[in-house]
Amino acid sequence: MDSYSDIWLKISVVLKNFSMVRFIDDMSLAYSAADLVVASAGAITCSELLVVGKPSVLVCCKKYFCI
Repeated sequence: MDSYSDIWLKISVVLKNFSMVRFIDDMSLAYSAADLVVASAGAITCSELLVVGKPSVLVCCKKYFCI
């Protein structure tokens, strides 16, 4: 499995304006700055994205059961 830094390096080569972070304290600021949100498909994240209306790619983590 790739580490966090390995994944960041692979993606940043392709996407020049890409920023990957572990944790964000102010989600309203992050959502307002984002053109596209790539995030874990948790219930809170899904509801926040529905409210702000941002396009998103939601990823299911291995530790959760997704249908």
